[in-house]
Amino acid sequence: MAHSNTQLVKDTPDAKEVFPTSATSDAPTFPEGGRDAWLTVAGGWMVTFCTFGAVQSFGVYQDYYTRIFLSEHPPTDVSWIGSVQVFFLFAIGIFSGKLFDDGYFRELLAGGSVLYIVSSFLLSLAKPHHYYQNFLAQAVGMGIGMGIIFLPSLSISAHYFKRRRGVAMGIILSGSSVGAVIYPIMINHLFGSAGFGWGVRAVSFLDLGLLLTANLIMKTRLPPRPADVNMKGILRDVPFWTCIAGEAFTFWGLFIPIFYIQLFSVKYNASAILQTYSVSILNAAGFFGRTIPMIFSDMWGPFRVIIPLTFISGCLSFAFLGSTNNGGIIVTIFCGLGLLVLAGYLQRKQKLAK
Repeated sequence: MAHSNTQLVKDTPDAKEVFPTSATSDAPTFPEGGRDAWLTVAGGWMVTFCTFGAVQSFGVYQDYYTRIFLSEHPPTDVSWIGSVQVFFLFAIGIFSGKLFDDGYFRELLAGGSVLYIVSSFLLSLAKPHHYYQNFLAQAVGMGIGMGIIFLPSLSISAHYFKRRRGVAMGIILSGSSVGAVIYPIMINHLFGSAGFGWGVRAVSFLDLGLLLTANLIMKTRLPPRPADVNMKGILRDVPFWTCIAGEAFTFWGLFIPIFYIQLFSVKYNASAILQTYSVSILNAAGFFGRTIPMIFSDMWGPFRVIIPLTFISGCLSFAFLGSTNNGGIIVTIFCGLGLLVLAGYLQRKQKLAK
């Protein structure tokens, strides 16, 4: 469990039951800004650009693999590549988060970056119709590399921010949306002009520059604080497990539109422009979904924001089934953005009225 989550638990009334602490320990202070703080946020932005941004761009690979590169495999087999990659992105956080708490941020960031970049270049060497090569390089190698660096790069913002933590994390997470706009455009054009190998290599060189910069500018501020975790207390924490279950179901459905929107556009003969840019359009709208709600969550609390937006996202996923033309696809994508802005306006108005 990463330091940011540990600190949140320690602030709760029942913290002593889960994380015993010394009565004489001093609470840390937070600068809420400064050069090192914003450089670390910038580095985290670069990491999410390369990791979660790449995950959200898998729809391009899903389409290319299904129709061309791994055409003998059904879409469900191809989806395993992206699904296992996402699994490692989050599952490895169980271990990288604990190591982050123990003070190994620098080692995690460097080692995970090397594994990710090496695996990305290996993916560029994969041969057509050799499924195992794509799976090992993209799902396993890149996925584990992502998992090593993703959670620590988010959690480190807790070293500098408390009151403005939601805004800081929103900025970091916005890197994934920017990456998920740029990657599909690059990949779609390069796969057609330069081929699969050089298309992946171009992305790998971009990732190399960003992750190298992130390694140079990110730094920790607080000393390691390994937690004496009472697992019995955690296992009996019903609200905690209820929240975890809700998040699990949310992520279960989150990636279906991201993975399949380009293949969906091709299947229903959408315009060539929409086929090429559908993933980028979806993720461009997602940029606002990663920043605006984080501002609202600092104002009104996370659950008052996440619950209605999760319900809206679920409804829009069903709406995609009926969006079989250019207008329907575009309207469905931006409908969520419009509802997000409207919800924020109404809640702000209600607060001012009080």
